[in-house]
Amino acid sequence: MIVNENNFFEVLEYLKQKDDLSLDTETTGLLFEDRLFSIIISCFGSNKVQNYYFSFNASPLEGDSVPCLDKNLLACLGTLFADPSKVWYIHNANFDLVMLLKEGVCIMGTVHCTLGTERIIHNNLPSYSLAKLCKKYHLGEKLEDKVKKYITKHKLFTKIAVPGKAREQRKPHYDQVPFDMISEYGMQDGELTFILGRKQRQFIRRPENELLVKVAANERKLSHVCAAMSYLGIKLDTDYTQSMFDKESKLLDDLKAQYKDSLAADFSRSSRDLLQVFRKNGLKVPLTSRGNPSFNSEVLSEIDHPLPRLILDIRKREKFLGTYYSSFLYYKDSNDLIHPYMHQAGTETGRFSYSSPNLQNVPKNSVVRKCFIPRNDDYFLVGIDYDQQEYRIMADRAGEHSLIKMVMEEGVDVHTATAKMMGVDRVTAKTINFMLLYGGGAKKLAETLKVSVQKAQSLKNLYFSRLPAIGKFINKVKSTGQTHGYVHNFLHRKFSCTRDTSYKLPNHLIQGSGADVIKVAMVKLYEYLLPKKSSMVLQVHDELLFEIHKRELDIIEDIKDIMTNVYPSKNGIKLSVEETYYKSWGEPHGQEARDIV
Repeated sequence: MIVNENNFFEVLEYLKQKDDLSLDTETTGLLFEDRLFSIIISCFGSNKVQNYYFSFNASPLEGDSVPCLDKNLLACLGTLFADPSKVWYIHNANFDLVMLLKEGVCIMGTVHCTLGTERIIHNNLPSYSLAKLCKKYHLGEKLEDKVKKYITKHKLFTKIAVPGKAREQRKPHYDQVPFDMISEYGMQDGELTFILGRKQRQFIRRPENELLVKVAANERKLSHVCAAMSYLGIKLDTDYTQSMFDKESKLLDDLKAQYKDSLAADFSRSSRDLLQVFRKNGLKVPLTSRGNPSFNSEVLSEIDHPLPRLILDIRKREKFLGTYYSSFLYYKDSNDLIHPYMHQAGTETGRFSYSSPNLQNVPKNSVVRKCFIPRNDDYFLVGIDYDQQEYRIMADRAGEHSLIKMVMEEGVDVHTATAKMMGVDRVTAKTINFMLLYGGGAKKLAETLKVSVQKAQSLKNLYFSRLPAIGKFINKVKSTGQTHGYVHNFLHRKFSCTRDTSYKLPNHLIQGSGADVIKVAMVKLYEYLLPKKSSMVLQVHDELLFEIHKRELDIIEDIKDIMTNVYPSKNGIKLSVEETYYKSWGEPHGQEARDIV
């Protein structure tokens, strides 16, 4: 049904009677700066799914007869969203929640993200798009391709040249798609999301799947947290970022000029052009196993010649510019705030991923992090980082009591304790811990330590003889995976496998446990910080970045207590955290908080 001003309040009252509904938004594009132009709400009634399309598009195509609703009616819809008893099915919920927050609308009920929930049910599907999940659950075909084809055919996009990017970015204009097509597409999305959400809830409620309830409940709360963090954003030091962009661009131009002077040709990424350059300079062309020319970074790095090194330098500088400084400048809003999208179901292990831009891959201890600063003088940045989180969890899950005792009673870190138990230096112990956690074998260990494979195998044997519980734990996890097809962590998140991929499970289990530790902490911290001026602004792997108001210094200890007490230890280990006070995210103060203020 297309909702107009005559039936708006009748529809609203009807929807208020429903316990569970689905929601979808249509927006002019996919960036934070884009605006919402329609809302689709679906529910069950009269023995079928009913769909309601609320259009707020004040600029329809010529010839389109669109019942555009006054934007003030969004506030009336807000009374529906404010009901805490309702369940909302939303696919990729964080995007829609942020778009609603931009309109001053906040959903107070339970958010069931169908994308995130499917990651809980099956953590290793090749795709979690609504179209793919509809096929998986036999719900029918989506109309998405029809809309995309129309946009492409009629060139309903703007090409944007982004400095530092090799290709122009296409910014689609969904609000320019004919109303009949976009409304049909939107209502179908709403209906499919509703059916999918109900099927997922029924699956999780089955007695054999009851263990999934706990992790699903935390993910639902986390959707609100992620949307609030994305909406709040983090401040970009635009002047510094622009200066670094200019500096890096000059260095790149110098490298390309050097390339041209040396080779009498402009730099090109084309394999055909590189082939000619290699042959012209008498260099052997590296080939793939199929005999095709190969110029990837791994191959070029093994060639001892100035030309491959120059190519690698240019590529590295191009990637650096495009990934960081130009992206930051492109995604900032008019207030110099960046609002990255947090994908809480972004990985197999439950870890986050980020996009628009990807702030997970900003190098630690780098000049790039200096791009981010407090939003004004009333705040300072505090990073609180879990200390060796995954290694502590591994020792706890394995029940390696000797190691746990040294860490907890002697106050040494995991790698130092391992080194003492093995009688080796800390670097060697740390490398072995890392390799075991990430599934590396003796060959990889040998390459990293620069020793023979025989020596590496000897070190592994020594490790397991001194820390036998960890070896038993790793073998048990693999065996359980081979027998049952999955293992689960403390929050009962499932990590699935085949017999051939069971070797990944120890890593997935420990990394996934660390991911849920920080996710549980984020939910608790969000609730704790709600009445305060301070906020969480970023999550990067094992670190949370906060903007702390200068009048709220005392809450830092409370934040640390919450973070260290969310993990339910089996064998007496306690997680620890370290805080760092920043001038910018990449520039520690080197002082205590009270001295800073």
